[in-house]
Amino acid sequence: NLLMLGRSFNFHVILSMQRLSAETFGGMRDQLSLVITLGNVSKEVVSMLFSEHKDCIKNDRQCGTGYMQINGTDFQPIVVPKIASMENVNNAIKEAVMR
Repeated sequence: NLLMLGRSFNFHVILSMQRLSAETFGGMRDQLSLVITLGNVSKEVVSMLFSEHKDCIKNDRQCGTGYMQINGTDFQPIVVPKIASMENVNNAIKEAVMR
């Protein structure tokens, strides 16, 4: 319900999962506006979340690398930078939430 109502009420749901499965998401995967995977992903995850871009996904990801898709179309490989200052990250999150 939170995912279905999130856009209407202008709030965001952040999900983090070790293993994704079709049973977990059911029909709500269309409500995910930003999907980030890190490391190598299974064939099930590729078909579930990145089906239009399956030819671009290679299972050669290393620590801190993965793929990102925005609104179901903007797909790209990513590299997550190492955090030098957790305080700066916390301040950026607070600033983003206050907007």
